[in-house]
Amino acid sequence: MQCVSQQMGDAVLVSLSGRLDVESAAAAQRMFADVLTGGGSPPSMLMINTAELIFISSTGIRSLLLAAKQAKSDGVCLALVGLTPSIREILSLTGMLEMFGIYDSAGEALQSLRQTTVAAAPSVEIREIFGREIQESIRQIHRRVRSLGEGEVASYIPELSKANPDHFGLCVVTADGRLFMEGDCDQEFTIQSISKPFTFGMALESCGRERVNRHVGLEPSGDAFNSIELQSGLNRPYNPMVNAGAIAVSALLHAEHGDEAFSMVLERLSAAAGRALAVDEAVYASERQTGHRNRAIAHLLLNSGMVHEDVEQALDVYFRQCSILITVRDLGMMAATLANIGRQPLTGQQVFQPESVQSMLSIMLTCGMYDYSGEWTYRVGVPAKSGVAGGLMAVVNRQIGIASYSPRLDARGNSHRGIESCKELAQRFGLHAFDPLNAGSNFLKALG
Repeated sequence: MQCVSQQMGDAVLVSLSGRLDVESAAAAQRMFADVLTGGGSPPSMLMINTAELIFISSTGIRSLLLAAKQAKSDGVCLALVGLTPSIREILSLTGMLEMFGIYDSAGEALQSLRQTTVAAAPSVEIREIFGREIQESIRQIHRRVRSLGEGEVASYIPELSKANPDHFGLCVVTADGRLFMEGDCDQEFTIQSISKPFTFGMALESCGRERVNRHVGLEPSGDAFNSIELQSGLNRPYNPMVNAGAIAVSALLHAEHGDEAFSMVLERLSAAAGRALAVDEAVYASERQTGHRNRAIAHLLLNSGMVHEDVEQALDVYFRQCSILITVRDLGMMAATLANIGRQPLTGQQVFQPESVQSMLSIMLTCGMYDYSGEWTYRVGVPAKSGVAGGLMAVVNRQIGIASYSPRLDARGNSHRGIESCKELAQRFGLHAFDPLNAGSNFLKALG
């Protein structure tokens, strides 16, 4: 794509030609930024000539929207010039045309500018434009990903094997509580390992960082989530996201709170979800009856001095916390609570302290996806946690929470559809923490 700017009095004309896609959108976005902020005072009008544009992707649309947001804040008039029928149709689907004046030529746009002394504000709030694009993107991603048939439903906990493999829900919740959903978002499932970062945060607040770190490490293990292995020389679990570490964390909570430990866990998770949650008693019974590997891990921890003597009671806290029922809507709100620095977006309750959230998100980024964590960080680049019932939670700090549910798991125990959905969301909206343009942060801030 070619992108050329031309000064025309107190207005600027930016001409686009070719394909405005993922690769070229960054160059267009830089030019828009230079035009609006690089030369001191912003122009009176930003004209974008699309007559030679043959294709525009969702990423390209985002570059135009970011330019529009900046122009709006600076009081700059917006104009689209030479709009072809095909590009007009694409932009009309996003509701974006309502933000611009539409002109056949730059001369016509300049004449319009001379006839008014006040720059008109866009007729539709940009917040709503962005919201519509997110909802449409979620719908498109859900439609594509639901056809994927890879993966198997977990069966090592017998009750989990009863899940419908076709269930699939996907949602995004902003840090101020705006909800975008598609699919089976009210279907209940058990939280399983997604409880682990939350109980880790509770342990940090109840027991202190130093005590917690004596009992559980912070390093990726590179092994399966249920591996029976401790750190060499330290005899502690590698991190709180694998079963050994999570059991050690539950034991710390039990040692600190006694018989009230699980009630505290349930209350805090309910506060993050914004409603009262409950335990799936059938899954809990199934976990207890078949959790021999977790018992082996717990007794190994007891032997190494990482848990107290009431190991069965500590295990009971762990089995119960994994059996809490949630929906994709709940999980999205819980993720958004972390994105909102521990404050529940709708109720305003401070569920976790900011220092704890920092630690929770850090360990989710490095260890939350088990032995897929490295590739997840490379491809998606945001803190996340999965569970063997099929849930997946991801967090874009101070921006959004993402949640999905599909019980088809890959070989590592992560939801196949959940991973594919997050990959596409990250690509479309530039969510990766190390995106060099920080496009995702700027884009999502417009929702606030």
